[in-house]
Amino acid sequence: MRKLFSCFLIAFFMTFWAQAQIVNVNPDPNGDPWLIGGYYVSPEAQLMIDSLPVFETTNTSKSTLLPVVVDNSLKQYFRPIFLQDGGSCAQASGVGYVFTYMVNRMRDLPANIPGNQYPTHFTWNEKNDGVGNGSTPNEGWDIISTNGCPNVQTYGGLYLFPTETEPCTNRRTVRKTGYNIYFEAMNNMVLDDQFIIEVLTPDELETTKHYLYDLGEGDITKGGGILSFAADMSS
Repeated sequence: MRKLFSCFLIAFFMTFWAQAQIVNVNPDPNGDPWLIGGYYVSPEAQLMIDSLPVFETTNTSKSTLLPVVVDNSLKQYFRPIFLQDGGSCAQASGVGYVFTYMVNRMRDLPANIPGNQYPTHFTWNEKNDGVGNGSTPNEGWDIISTNGCPNVQTYGGLYLFPTETEPCTNRRTVRKTGYNIYFEAMNNMVLDDQFIIEVLTPDELETTKHYLYDLGEGDITKGGGILSFAADMSS
């Protein structure tokens, strides 16, 4: 099976998800829910994945000596860690972390301020059926390709809580209004085509390592990209 990588040099490993009932696996009944299940990759989605072009490193990158360890979380483009809400893991990963990192890498901006961070629920609330169903990162990037994505400062956080002026009762069903939100979102769009990296051979694994180190380009000035991978945790 091919592993999906992103638009706009944003990377994501994707495996098949088994369709299953959404289950809270947090052993603490009073804690935040740890939701798994509820999503699968359709045959149509798999056909799209299989149709994507294969990512290739440059000759300069191929000839670059790789270090023993690469930690791109130390880069200024990697936002501080946050807690996801419900079954938003794919959008937390794909938008909250990867999209945020790659946009800031491109613009050479720090990711530790709300103006340079991107919210999870702007895309997730379009895909969760209003009840917390799962999604995939590429679905979020497809939305961003069409509509863009506002930053956290404009949107109002990674996800929305009820306020006196906006008394929503379920932050998973909110579609926030306001021309300024969607106008600002158009400044942050995925423009390039999606691509994949297969990781079935040692050479393909080397390609992945070079992506992490220098984005497969051979220039280590800004460091490499980051990856997010999905795993089916249901029993």
